[in-house]
Amino acid sequence: MHSYANEPSRRWKIIGLIALVCWPVHHYLIGTVSNLSQVAGIPLTVPSVLTIFYGAFWCFRHVFWRGLAWIGLLDVDDLNGTWKGTLRTSHGDNFDEEYPFTLHIEQEWTRISVEAQTESSRSKSTSAFLESDQSGSELTYTYRNRPEPSSEEGMATHEGTAKLRLEEGGRLVGRYYTGEGRGQYGEIKVVRQNQSWLSF
Repeated sequence: MHSYANEPSRRWKIIGLIALVCWPVHHYLIGTVSNLSQVAGIPLTVPSVLTIFYGAFWCFRHVFWRGLAWIGLLDVDDLNGTWKGTLRTSHGDNFDEEYPFTLHIEQEWTRISVEAQTESSRSKSTSAFLESDQSGSELTYTYRNRPEPSSEEGMATHEGTAKLRLEEGGRLVGRYYTGEGRGQYGEIKVVRQNQSWLSF
């Protein structure tokens, strides 16, 4: 996985809120652990505020953010899962022909990984930007593509950019284009097949 860009001010507000909550939690634990130490007759240690913050942030980054996103309290859509659909490409003679296309997306609150697969090549994201507004989310990512050994002659490793928008009905629809030296483009339409709920 790699980090993805988003509205930084919103992220800092949430991080600040998590840090703010950690102080009363730490204060509560001091009293609770002190009472337990007296009852048990052994010294017990209270985690530091920093340790509590790290634990809370880890849980939020991996798990809790998805619940908030699902009920609409977070401005980031959860794109985790396997997406399948079709790809149309300018490579070749017939742009209208559709090819099977699969996306595997792993996402946390601050990191993401997008892997794509066709019959002739595989690609993996190298950077990403996820933008959300009232009309939905748009994922833009750069990728590095590597052809399969069985692919047709003339295909080579290359880089490109894809821009996909989450539409009503849970479809990702968009376009891609390759970098210098190839100048190709295409259209992508995929629908989520399954969704993974834990990412570590």
